Amino acid sequence: MAYADIGELVVVAGGGVEVPTSYGDGSVTSDNGDGGPATEATVIRPEGMAVAPDGTLYICEVGPERVRAVSPSGIITTVAGPGKEPRRPIGAARPGVPMPDGQPGTETYLYDPRFVAVGPDGTLYIADEWYRVLALSPDGRMSVLAGTGTAGFSSDGGPARQAALAQVSGLGVAPDGTVYIGDIGSRRLRAVSPEGIITTVAGNGTADYEAAHAGKDATRVSVPGPKDPVVDRDGDVWFNNSGNLLRLSDGALATVTRPEPDQWGLTTRRLDVMDPTVDFINAMAVGPDGVYLFNANSEVLRLGAGNIVETIARTDVVFASLAVGPGGEVYIADFTGDRVLMFRPPPVGSRDVLPSWQTLVQGGMVLGILLVLGNWLVRRRIRSRAEVSAGADRGRSS
Repeated sequence: MAYADIGELVVVAGGGVEVPTSYGDGSVTSDNGDGGPATEATVIRPEGMAVAPDGTLYICEVGPERVRAVSPSGIITTVAGPGKEPRRPIGAARPGVPMPDGQPGTETYLYDPRFVAVGPDGTLYIADEWYRVLALSPDGRMSVLAGTGTAGFSSDGGPARQAALAQVSGLGVAPDGTVYIGDIGSRRLRAVSPEGIITTVAGNGTADYEAAHAGKDATRVSVPGPKDPVVDRDGDVWFNNSGNLLRLSDGALATVTRPEPDQWGLTTRRLDVMDPTVDFINAMAVGPDGVYLFNANSEVLRLGAGNIVETIARTDVVFASLAVGPGGEVYIADFTGDRVLMFRPPPVGSRDVLPSWQTLVQGGMVLGILLVLGNWLVRRRIRSRAEVSAGADRGRSS
């Protein structure tokens, strides 16, 4: 992609500039930059992200009610949502929720789109707050994958389009095209097969935190808060359960533990209160070399081969989501900063390498600077006022 390079950090989209909006009709009152470089575009409240196999980055924008795409050449466009806020139906049944069936994605109204995932065939899956998961085909046509527009839990074992969803809390797609739906409202992880049948694959619908986290039969275990399911190349599903990390493999749940600061493991037994776990997770993604986590300390962790746990970045971002591209590039959506950032992490096992993030304000625009420690990267001096900071001093050292 053609990006604006600042130190070793890349600003992918948005510049953190406050943009006036009119919420009367939801229209954006300034040019959003569609059709131009993503680094010069306005991005408002970016949340869920996904990266296609060709490197296209998809970004949910909450507020403008749209999903945008940054092409491998760095051009940004809107692919779903007309860019203005529809009239919002009121009530649990959500009467009047549009259920598209083949119409253009850019003409399909969205309501707070928060999660996206890309299928192996290029289909883009979008979950919004209208209790539905939409499917945008590669030719730009929108249809419903799951959900009825009514909040609830129903139709397990039947067509996904007839199934009620309570509160979608994440999407993931397996190599075989199965779509996994975190439903924190029903306290279940559900799956839609390539044939369109929906089933529960983890969780029994209860919120028994004492009995949660692991078990031989995942559907008998309490999973109170399933969020952000991601699927690795082996088809195993990793997801955040109320801040703890679980892995679903062959129908069994295991809790991801952290027996040592730099090691991760798995257990299917009931946890003791003193068992060290991988916890305080706010967002997660899967990449070609491991599972990536964004934690409550604003750090990016990677669980890689050899059961290695590494902290690969520290950020100034408080509320974020993650995505990892096919080349290993890590994207961070800064929800409150109205920007999307990217960096390339060190190889797995480079434990002495720790990128760190700082923020520099120039001309009212918030930019990120990534200062990287380690001999494996070419250092560059950052000639700005940031040089007086300790982080910049470390970045100049060799």
